[in-house]
Amino acid sequence: MPVRLCYPTPFLPARVTKVGRGVKFFRPNSRQTSRERNLLTLSGLFFNTIPTERLKTEKSDNNQRGKANIFSSELGWTMTGPVKASEPLRLCTRLHLSELTGLKASTLSELLELIRTVSGSCIYHHTHRFLQQHQYLSPEPPNDFAYWVSNVLREAELGENLASIDIIQYSSVRSLREKIILVIEEYLRKNPSAERRFVNPGAEFHFIKSVSFVFPTNHVAHDLEELADILKKITIDSIYFHVFEARLRLEKGENDLSLWIEKAIGDKGLADKISRLDPYTFTLEDLRRKLVHLIERSIRS
Repeated sequence: MPVRLCYPTPFLPARVTKVGRGVKFFRPNSRQTSRERNLLTLSGLFFNTIPTERLKTEKSDNNQRGKANIFSSELGWTMTGPVKASEPLRLCTRLHLSELTGLKASTLSELLELIRTVSGSCIYHHTHRFLQQHQYLSPEPPNDFAYWVSNVLREAELGENLASIDIIQYSSVRSLREKIILVIEEYLRKNPSAERRFVNPGAEFHFIKSVSFVFPTNHVAHDLEELADILKKITIDSIYFHVFEARLRLEKGENDLSLWIEKAIGDKGLADKISRLDPYTFTLEDLRRKLVHLIERSIRS
């Protein structure tokens, strides 16, 4: 049974408004009950306008009993309110710890061998450390491998090749590791003399791994409106976890927000828009604002 949205007869506007997907409008008559007249105000919804000439009223014998006429059944709108998720999304946050591994490289060959064998948490740390520690800077800074190769080992071309790796194109740390290995291998194949270059003691590349402790928060979203409100006030650590770590480190292949919006809400269009964002080109605060903007615009549309 659709919910009736009613205007008091004296205040029926010249242009009737569209609330969003699935809305039917009901025009009251002079015998409208006060409860029906107040329903629209209590709904607290926002509107876009539609010309009244596009709307038609359906005659009803119920008019004598104070029932509302229905606007434009040809538009096929039904009032559903905010779409509730099939399962809620509990937002989490994380604490980060950097742990020394004791492994270090002084040549390209040593660097390559260690990249092949270290844990995925090392690869993740050295491709995301700058983003975590300097979250107010954008766009994407170079990863640690690119910085060391360019500025310490003085292999500028290889450093540029490593810095140009587009991390957003990779859905797992494993695939990102394979790309880094491939870039270094190709460079050594073309420049075999680079294997003989080394750095002085104290300038080696030290491998560090990223350790994250994930905790659930008290914030739970049951629909898009609640999600937008939560995103405005949760910490950037929480946003970082659900956007970066969930997609790449947990190997979900997608950020948590897009997955939930598509599967639990059923809004694939919005999920795709969020998925297409390149989060590495935003500061974390700018990313927060962009996510809220996309969700709120979807709610209003």
